[in-house]
Amino acid sequence: MTTKKKIILFASIAGCAVLLGIIAALIFSSMGTGNAFRSGGSCAARPAPDTEAVPTGTGDSEIIIVTTDGSDTTAENSALPDATPHPDATATPEPTPTPDPYEELLKEADQSMMKDIVNILLVGVDYSPERETWTFKDFHSDAMIVLAVNFKENRADLISLPRDTYAKIPGVKGIYKLNASLNCGGGLYTDDGKFNPKGMEKVCEAAEWMLGDVAPVDYYYAVTMTSLKQLVDLCGGLEYDMDVSFHIQGRSYQKGLQHVDGQAFLDYCRVRKGENGLPGSEQGDVNRVNRQKRILIALFKQMKADRLITKIPEIIDTFDGELFTNCTFAQTASLAAFAYNLDPANINMYSMSGSSQSLFQWNFCFTNQANRVDIIKKVYDQKVSQYPQYTLQYGRYHWCDMLYDHYKDLIDPLTKYVQKLIDEDDKLPEFTEAPETEEPPEDDPTPPPTQKPEDPSTDPPTDPPTDPPIEPSTPAPTDPPADTEEGYPGTDTEIATRGILYADKDGETRKYSEEDRELFEQYKTCVSELEKLHSEADKEAKKARNGKSNSLNSVGQEYLAKLAEVQELAIKVAKTFEYNKVKNFTTPFAPTACYYGSSPWAINYFRNKKFNEVIVDFN
Repeated sequence: MTTKKKIILFASIAGCAVLLGIIAALIFSSMGTGNAFRSGGSCAARPAPDTEAVPTGTGDSEIIIVTTDGSDTTAENSALPDATPHPDATATPEPTPTPDPYEELLKEADQSMMKDIVNILLVGVDYSPERETWTFKDFHSDAMIVLAVNFKENRADLISLPRDTYAKIPGVKGIYKLNASLNCGGGLYTDDGKFNPKGMEKVCEAAEWMLGDVAPVDYYYAVTMTSLKQLVDLCGGLEYDMDVSFHIQGRSYQKGLQHVDGQAFLDYCRVRKGENGLPGSEQGDVNRVNRQKRILIALFKQMKADRLITKIPEIIDTFDGELFTNCTFAQTASLAAFAYNLDPANINMYSMSGSSQSLFQWNFCFTNQANRVDIIKKVYDQKVSQYPQYTLQYGRYHWCDMLYDHYKDLIDPLTKYVQKLIDEDDKLPEFTEAPETEEPPEDDPTPPPTQKPEDPSTDPPTDPPTDPPIEPSTPAPTDPPADTEEGYPGTDTEIATRGILYADKDGETRKYSEEDRELFEQYKTCVSELEKLHSEADKEAKKARNGKSNSLNSVGQEYLAKLAEVQELAIKVAKTFEYNKVKNFTTPFAPTACYYGSSPWAINYFRNKKFNEVIVDFN
């Protein structure tokens, strides 16, 4: 094996280990503990001072036989007879001293690189062959660590950048997680299946932004998930005490001490959801990272105990096509030379973590900006500003502002439509219930008592008879006035039956009740309140951007609640006034809901370029 291949292996081991974030520091620390690459290609511990190396064979395939001044010789040499050399025999040449590995690295290194602070981005890509069948082949830069190599102070600082970080991807418009930076740069591979360096360059740009642009991130090493799985298998797996039971993709694992192969190792490092059988206390990215730390440290210890250095050929094959870097051979040698003498006590780990929140239709990590500023100060001795527009409070405002524009596009046509109906309805007579009319008293079924006629023979009339009284004349009934319109209040039994007192000449009356009109007024009032909150939130957001005291958090929460209220009332109004201009308008969709749906109230992430310039599937 050539020296070049061996030095590149330093980067390979480091890259694989940092696929999940922590092992890189341990890997680098091991490089200065005595395990070194020997010149010529094979591997052995540094010989003791009283030993000498006897080479056999030539070229990259030579074998190093280590002997001592005592009786500890090779089997081949011990089988030789103990005889005095023939006088004509050619004298055996003195063995060539074993070159110092550090000095050999320095000869190959780009020493102009070995000054000040150099940033190398270590990236783990979530690619695996089974994901080739996915609809969206969006492979993300899921593990990102900035390795800040401080040549001046002989120190290494590793800064973990959480994949779900709500971040700005330089040069690309939209709302993104940090791990979308690879996609925004065109992805891991080009359309013809070749490695795409622009993807990794965009990841480096996003890392620079996270660091406040105080130092360039010019170099990267990236690997895929397959590498980690194969590495564990090459090491023979490991004995590990699993702290959780879980299942994933049809495979189940039980808690307890067991042998872990490459697949089990990878599954354990990936699992994080309740649907995988994890209890609530073990779900989420934070708990997953803690599990990854534990099992990766266990793997590292076993790699040291089993002298992984002897497995160099297999490891190099493992990384065939799975390791990507823009470092030259000389630059890799520089890093290896630095790591060779690095004291593990000078390795520091940091994380730009924050709080997780469902927003923008996805789960985001909103960076603790004060912690971010503090890390940059410690590592680079540079003071940077916080990013107020990338806090949870500002993120909520931004999301509400997007929803406001989206909702206005929906409700403005509804408002105009209903207002027109109301205006037209106002031109018609009101309708009211007809007053109750008094019914004439029913005839008494009991006939009046009949008087018994008097006997004329006994009671003769005392007065003479008179003429009957004259009845007043009653005018004959007449027709209604000729100019009376049909439906005019009167005694028409049909009108009385309908219960309508007023109608136009066609018999039409107002269609919408007072309750309908009150609902519409309530809706318009709510829309006005939303517009007021929108203006107020804009003012508080401006204060936040300028670093001034603000109440954006409370205003943002009111803003979100008011959006939900407007949607609810708009749907009621649409049902009442039979608004059907927009398909599925009456299908609700909560403003806090994730992903996308058929409801027009949802911002359809995958069909709306206004959301993001580059569509990325974060599932």
